[in-house]
Amino acid sequence: MDKRDREILQFTVDAGILLLANGAETFRAQQTMVYIAKNLGAEGCEAYVLTNGIIASLKGDSAHAQVRHSPRNGMHMGRVEAINEMSREIANGVLDLDGAKVRLEQVRAMPDMTVRDQVLACAAGSVCFGYIFGGNVLECLIAGAVGGMVQYAMVMLARTGMNRIFARLASAAMLVCAVSLVQVICPWLDVETTAIGALALYISDESIENFQPMNINFSIVQPLEQRIRKKAEKNLAIANRSLAMIDELIQKEKEVQ
Repeated sequence: MDKRDREILQFTVDAGILLLANGAETFRAQQTMVYIAKNLGAEGCEAYVLTNGIIASLKGDSAHAQVRHSPRNGMHMGRVEAINEMSREIANGVLDLDGAKVRLEQVRAMPDMTVRDQVLACAAGSVCFGYIFGGNVLECLIAGAVGGMVQYAMVMLARTGMNRIFARLASAAMLVCAVSLVQVICPWLDVETTAIGALALYISDESIENFQPMNINFSIVQPLEQRIRKKAEKNLAIANRSLAMIDELIQKEKEVQ
């Protein structure tokens, strides 16, 4: 393998590490690395990307490989988008290897968002989602508070160097605790007869001894008051009850407004 191929491999891994460290999905980082190497003229690039590291190699007369660890677990979609744009410019012939190296350093030097900005952005997004899904003012504010709190927790956990998967699991646990607290403080917000409400109740119910992670299904929704033998008819009745509950909540919101 000649010197240029080694430089291409080094650059490709650097780009992949920067993608991974700033929140890109593993499959996207892997795909971008192969795309960059191919368009820089290196054939036979193979990459295997994990949540905290990269294994990459180039085939040739004397194959070469690199194994690198990704130490950061933050989120900076501006850097991710800048690297994606750089890869497109490489493919279009706008950037050669030297120009791409300069661009990658510019991407690396992009300033991080402050913790305050990240928390405020996540809180604002949570408020917007609450509004989109028909929440009233109080529900949107609660969603914003919980969203901001979870984002702050994720930022603090990322600073400890914790693996991204474990950091997300810990943040999810905090989210469940927050949802449980909201249910205690604001019981009138409980909508366990709907799909999302039933899931929230299921994952936060400490009385469940044999917890089984699952998608939504009729078995965890609050049972009907009357007994219906046929399964299809029972499920239809549960669905109609949920729709009626949602209509009632929407009507209450309109009355408040």
